Amino acid sequence: MMFTSRALDTVFLDTRLLVLFDEVCRTQSMTRAAENLGVSQPTASIWLGKMRRQLGDPPFVRTSAGVRPTPRADALIEAVRELLASLRVLARIRAVAPGVGLEVVPISAATATLSPTVARRLPTS
Repeated sequence: MMFTSRALDTVFLDTRLLVLFDEVCRTQSMTRAAENLGVSQPTASIWLGKMRRQLGDPPFVRTSAGVRPTPRADALIEAVRELLASLRVLARIRAVAPGVGLEVVPISAATATLSPTVARRLPTS
């Protein structure tokens, strides 16, 4: 199957968007999430707008106390957190074993598993 750049935009969310999504869910505040991530609030809003377009609906709704996740965001947050945890593991592996080549492989967001190809290349100690 051939993916066009536009098709990829709708399939893959930028890691920054996933980190922002997690932080907004955690803090329930766009301002605090932006501060915690070291980006401006307008930048965080732009990223959230991109995520909203990719998901097809808003992940958060405004309240008098800040923002709260929509039911769809509630359904996604655990998978997003598992995926981010897997990406952090991959980053640590790269830092510990710089000679280990990493390749782009599908990672299941639901189970956050590594492909057998990557698992075989990881140091065992």
